[in-house]
Amino acid sequence: LFGQHFSAIAAAGPIVGPILACQQYGWLPCILWIGAGCIFIGPVHDFSALVASVRHDARSVAEVVKRHLGREAWLAILAFIWLALVYVLVAFAALTAQPFVTGDSDTAALGFRFNRGGAVALAAVVYLGLALVMGVVDRLWKPPLWLSTLIFVPLTVGAIWLGTQHSTLLLLSWKTWVILIMAYCFLASLSPMWLLLQPRGYLGGFVLYGTLIIGTIGIFSGQFDIQQPAFKGWGELENQKGATTLLFPFLFVTIACGACSGFH
Repeated sequence: LFGQHFSAIAAAGPIVGPILACQQYGWLPCILWIGAGCIFIGPVHDFSALVASVRHDARSVAEVVKRHLGREAWLAILAFIWLALVYVLVAFAALTAQPFVTGDSDTAALGFRFNRGGAVALAAVVYLGLALVMGVVDRLWKPPLWLSTLIFVPLTVGAIWLGTQHSTLLLLSWKTWVILIMAYCFLASLSPMWLLLQPRGYLGGFVLYGTLIIGTIGIFSGQFDIQQPAFKGWGELENQKGATTLLFPFLFVTIACGACSGFH
């Protein structure tokens, strides 16, 4: 449960958001906001929602609103939840599809064809296939968890290696990947937890743990200089691309999943 929850929550939002905000504003505002948000906002939000649900026979927030605030408020909160979920789904679909289409221009001088996006795509597909197999095996034969871990975690690492060896096998357009990811989200939402989501999250947790451990070792032993400034300013009303980048309030939107709901 912990591995599944960790990899499900620590997905694109808490990883990409802090990186983007750090590039834009510096690392100090990001650390301060993550620390404050995960202490004073995330726990209050999550625990309050949990208590409200438990005290109303495990009903959703929308049903609690309907009971106490009336039908109009219930319809309003339903519309808000629906729009928020559509927005999150579209944003994450676009964000997830992008690494699948990164080209091989950086490695062209090495004398062999390697496509980073294709490597990520193939590794991801094989990884999801392994999760399905693990779910079925666990459901039918119920092996001990240590045995499943011993078998499927190395296979997951092997899936990453396999992607690098056959990086040109799944070269699709960005739009095609967005459609496929949306189809995957639809099927994953209908499948039982034991079949895909739980084993996928469990295996993905080891990948995230490994990345954090290796990255931390690299930071302290790689003799790298910290080049990112602590504070880069309050931002601009409008940058060259026409986007507003003020620290207030966009820092708190950029690192939303990593602070407002970081108590997960």
